[in-house]
Amino acid sequence: MGTGRNLLKIVFLLCYMILFLSCSSGAFKIGERKEGFEKGILRVYVREDLPETDSFQGINIDKLWNELSAKNRDRAIHLLLSWIRSHISDPSKFSKYDDSILNCVDKGSIIYKEYNDDYCEMFIDYPVTSLMDEIKLKIN
Repeated sequence: MGTGRNLLKIVFLLCYMILFLSCSSGAFKIGERKEGFEKGILRVYVREDLPETDSFQGINIDKLWNELSAKNRDRAIHLLLSWIRSHISDPSKFSKYDDSILNCVDKGSIIYKEYNDDYCEMFIDYPVTSLMDEIKLKIN
C-alpha cells in the first residue's frame, strides 16, 4: 500500500514539473535579469514604483513606458560615459565619443517590460561593440 502511494506521488510530481517547465520556458529568466556589459551588449534596467492607490485610474501606461524608456536611455548614457572614463585617462578626449554613444543608445531594443500593481520595470539592450572597438583602437 505504501509503494502505491509513493508511485502516485512520483507521478504527480513529474506531471507538475513538466507543466511548470512548459509554462516557464518562454519567460524572461532570472539569469537574464541583470544589468551590465556582456558580449558587445549593454543591458540596462530601470524600475518605477507606482503610487499607492486603490485603482489604476489616472495612470497613463503609454506615458509611463515612454518615461521609463527615457530614464533607461539616460542610464545607458551614464554607464557608457563611466566605461569610457575608466579606459581613457585624458578628460579632453571624452567628447570625441558623444556621437558614438548617441548612436549606440539610438539602437537600443526593449527586451522585457512588465507592469505590476506596485511598479513597472524595463530592460533594454544596447549594441556597444562598435563603440568599445573604437575606444580600444585609440588606446592601443
